[in-house]
Amino acid sequence: MFLAVLLAAACGQSSAFAAGNDSYITAKGFPKSYLTRLAKLHEQHPNWRFTPQKTGIDWNTAVSAMLRKTGTNTIWYSAAPSYKSVRKGAFHYLTGAYSGGSFPAASKRAVKYYMDPRNFLNEQGIFMFENKSYSRFHTKSMIEKITAANKVLKSNASAFLDTSKELDISSVYLAVKSVQEIGTSTRMVDGHAFTYGGVRYSKCYNTYNIGSSDSAGVLGGLLYANGGTSKKNYTAGASKTYGRKWNSVPKAIRGGAMYLRASFIDRGQDTSYLEHFNVMNGKSAVGSHIYMSYVAGPYQIAAGESKKYKEHGIFGKSMEFKIPVYKNMPEKACTAPSSSIKKDNNYYLKTLTVKHDQKVTLIGSAKLSYQTAFTVKAPSSAEKVTIAAAPASKTGAAVAGTGTFDLLPGVNRFVVQVKASSGVKRNYTVTVTR
Repeated sequence: MFLAVLLAAACGQSSAFAAGNDSYITAKGFPKSYLTRLAKLHEQHPNWRFTPQKTGIDWNTAVSAMLRKTGTNTIWYSAAPSYKSVRKGAFHYLTGAYSGGSFPAASKRAVKYYMDPRNFLNEQGIFMFENKSYSRFHTKSMIEKITAANKVLKSNASAFLDTSKELDISSVYLAVKSVQEIGTSTRMVDGHAFTYGGVRYSKCYNTYNIGSSDSAGVLGGLLYANGGTSKKNYTAGASKTYGRKWNSVPKAIRGGAMYLRASFIDRGQDTSYLEHFNVMNGKSAVGSHIYMSYVAGPYQIAAGESKKYKEHGIFGKSMEFKIPVYKNMPEKACTAPSSSIKKDNNYYLKTLTVKHDQKVTLIGSAKLSYQTAFTVKAPSSAEKVTIAAAPASKTGAAVAGTGTFDLLPGVNRFVVQVKASSGVKRNYTVTVTR
């Protein structure tokens, strides 16, 4: 029944909203592949409304843009190997070591999985699409429970609520984001004195870790809270935007929320999903202006919000969820990478040799090589060629296309394919000219 209603709404027909006259799909435009999941959610929560956000961007174009730079999408280091990228600069295919420390680059399949909205049309994931406006249903006790693991944040629950009402931002969203960013540590919110670049600082607070960087680490966030670097000890930096210097926790809560509103919410990135996947500002913006590189971050924030809403009986309230829709999406939702620790994406060759009248080494085992196309000259007397290859992976990668082949006069093209244990493939082309 609910699927039929959804289909009718998607076709532009009116449908009865369980609590009144509105439709629970507020505008037509959801592909059929969304509808079964939305129908189930509506059946569970009749007061929820779903609005399609038409990105106007081709799905494959958007994915390619997200993958343009290696560091745009990262994953937690303990994730299964299939979640991690093996691109040049992100992975040493001979040793199996990943770059990036605690947050190595995410694989293409991982990015596609977290980017496909259909994978998160459930009670947990749906909150990455929630409208982040202020809600009168949020209470101090709710915020205290969300921040219970961090004593400083918990003691400032009222500041989250006051900021939420003033700036029209969900207090649950702000509290969950703060916990997501700084966890149980009080390092960003205890005002301790520290030295950076020979300059002494103190009373700097940052509840959302804004401004942290690879070079300065979390200290970058404290320097940002200070207003930028300073030439004098214990003095604020030059920038006064967003109420800086943030020299107290309430100022950091409010100033950080001002930053989130100005930098994201007011710039078409008004959901947790859009903070990472910037797809409502044209295709040139995709892959840029990202709140945090952790590709699973939007889901984890959403799951945290969902848990707190359940605990406080908010699930029955009226909520709007704005869910992105792309052009030319695949018929089925993109599947998650393998969770097996015995599978990885290492689809590189350790060695590749060609032998006709003599042996030619195209890829050796001593150093990394990312070349995939090779040209070899053979004498006119050579009638056969033998191609041998060995994979670099230690988890069972398969190699196809090797063996002994006849050589014809002129150009002979051979393809050696490596299939990683996770299933991803890489082709090496060997052109032998006789």
